[in-house]
Amino acid sequence: DGMFDTDADGVTDNDEVLGDSDPDNPNSTPLTIRTPEKLPDAFVKEYYYFNIMASGGAPPYEVLMLTPGNPPGFLLKSDGLILGLPEREGTFRFTIGVRDQNKITRKKVFTLTVKPQLKSGPNANPK
Repeated sequence: DGMFDTDADGVTDNDEVLGDSDPDNPNSTPLTIRTPEKLPDAFVKEYYYFNIMASGGAPPYEVLMLTPGNPPGFLLKSDGLILGLPEREGTFRFTIGVRDQNKITRKKVFTLTVKPQLKSGPNANPK
């Protein structure tokens, strides 16, 4: 009936309905992760930071990495900030969850592409 976690992972998916809004505020909207699935590109050895954004539900939110292990060189803070110094090229897919004060959780799979280190001329990497 759509009222329970349908894939048995203990986390309510974006398309699963479970306690949609804040019971203390009947005018509230359902908890939603607003950040698009494809995160801005990162570059090897270039500092990176980006905020995962959510709305609705009962803020403040706690942001969690649901996939074991962060992409190499990255950290996800509980306020939604992804930061780090990427270690290697690649495309990384991982699931992030956002939980509100009513313990409602939404999850989304994100993709982050790490591109080769930027070079800016013959002396881009002086010793």
